[in-house]
Amino acid sequence: MKLLQWISAQRPSDEWFNTWLATLTADDVLLLRQDGVYAMLLPWPELPCRCYALQLDVEARAINTGAPWQTISDQQWVGLTAQAKQVWLCPTL
Repeated sequence: MKLLQWISAQRPSDEWFNTWLATLTADDVLLLRQDGVYAMLLPWPELPCRCYALQLDVEARAINTGAPWQTISDQQWVGLTAQAKQVWLCPTL
């Protein structure tokens, strides 16, 4: 399982974004955190992975979550990090 942590409110170039999306599988996790939780407001294609947002960051920015996004606690984030074979940090490029 890969854990991809998205920390930017913006998406990168389409070329980079599409390449990145092609690496996702059903076993992977996409986690929005920090300003990345604003990305829930952007249009996303259907994603093959589990989609989470860090609850404290969502609450701090007063954003409503909706499908496919689910909020998780800091403790759950640590658990996902411990389980992951790879952890990626994805800022805007």
